[in-house]
Amino acid sequence: MEKVKVSNVGTGNLVIAPVSLKHNTVFSWVLPTNSLPPGASANIEISYSPIAYALDSDELSIGSNDPNNSLVLVPVIGAGS
Repeated sequence: MEKVKVSNVGTGNLVIAPVSLKHNTVFSWVLPTNSLPPGASANIEISYSPIAYALDSDELSIGSNDPNNSLVLVPVIGAGS
């Protein structure tokens, strides 16, 4: 399992939504909360469950109400064994 840290460095509540995988592949994610007060952080946990010996990739899309960064794209890669 890997983690992506989301932090609120602003002065208002950060609403994290929507969060999705582009291809909805062998990766899954869990976000413990979708609202962060100023100064708070949360980890999006990303799990990988390969079904074959292969290289897998996807893209985690993290949307929010941040006026400067309303969408962040995170590449995810795993190698099945």
